[in-house]
Amino acid sequence: METRKVDKRSPIPIYYQLKNIIREKIESGEWKPGDRIPSIPELSRYHEISQMTARQSISELCDDGLLYSIQGKGTFVAKPKIARDLSYLSYFTDQIAKSGFKITTTLLNTEITEAPEDIAEKLEIEPRDPVILVHRLREIEGEPFYLETSYFSKELCEGLLEKDLSQHSLHFLLENHLGYQIDQAVMTIEAVGANSYQGRMIRVKRGTPLLSITQITYLADNRPIQFVRAVSRSDKFKYSLKRRSVR
Repeated sequence: METRKVDKRSPIPIYYQLKNIIREKIESGEWKPGDRIPSIPELSRYHEISQMTARQSISELCDDGLLYSIQGKGTFVAKPKIARDLSYLSYFTDQIAKSGFKITTTLLNTEITEAPEDIAEKLEIEPRDPVILVHRLREIEGEPFYLETSYFSKELCEGLLEKDLSQHSLHFLLENHLGYQIDQAVMTIEAVGANSYQGRMIRVKRGTPLLSITQITYLADNRPIQFVRAVSRSDKFKYSLKRRSVR
């Protein structure tokens, strides 16, 4: 193992130093996704620290999504998280494709149904008015990661049902095939535990932390055109947002 060692004279906690040493190896590209890193006993011997300290560093890096462990095989460098910039309303599939990932979409269900009261409120229509429901699963490199259900007013978006909903961004279809001008969106993100259905579809255990996302999308005239509920694997994504000071 050729790397710098922790400095026991430093006021910085030893476990945190080791975390940074491993993080540097990963971020520099010296340790690549899929590489097996030294074991906890190896790290302990090399740095002359306790296995408990080394284990804490590895555990926190696993929680951060930089490493993952396989029982009986060791600890490995994880694939980098997919970065998504929320500052702009761009096509979801295009943004991920630009990161170099292959994305596929499976259409699970589409139907015309009556709007429940909460959906009607979001779309500014009457309860029980007809809405188009589109339920889809997104996969990256063959791994499911994003489960979404979108609602559209049938009166505004009936032509949507004529399009291939498994091949295109819904925003792309709204703008390029139905002729709408999307202007803004209001998004909420919170942490939730996967329920049984979500866990089965995204292939995680029930209770696994997911990102729950809701969004109302508005046209240029401030009419809501889409309401979406989605869950995303929290170990696959990282979000960024450009913020400005209020003056």
